[in-house]
Amino acid sequence: MATDELVVIDLPPGPEWVGLVTRLWLEEVPFLPLDHRLSERERRAIVDRARPHFVRDAGGETLLADAAPVTPGVAIVMSTSGTGGEPKLVELHRVAVVVAVSRSAKRLGSPPDSPWICPLTPAHIGGLLVLLRAAILGAPVTIHERFD
Repeated sequence: MATDELVVIDLPPGPEWVGLVTRLWLEEVPFLPLDHRLSERERRAIVDRARPHFVRDAGGETLLADAAPVTPGVAIVMSTSGTGGEPKLVELHRVAVVVAVSRSAKRLGSPPDSPWICPLTPAHIGGLLVLLRAAILGAPVTIHERFD
């Protein structure tokens, strides 16, 4: 995978996400976390719109034809909720993500090795930012399948 090849992650929340997000982040491979709670049709529409090179799901990685390159510097592509119509794809640049994770840790006064629990889906920015603490700061993260 290259830095201009988008990977869609289509997995339910679970421990695999921490290592997968960390690996993609460190290799500078852009990714789009897909919300597993969406219907198959809704997930397919987002994949069709994003035109990724790969989809990572429970069956492994699938290479797709007709992929579109990602804009240089983009680390993550997030799908909006679509409350105003069709979900939009939002590109988050690598520098902005590092600043968001680093500044929030500083503001919270948490050392980089402070453990975190992620009860939110990684397809939501709140859940994904917790996972990015592992990738960027080295924080230990435990991911739960859902909030209980």
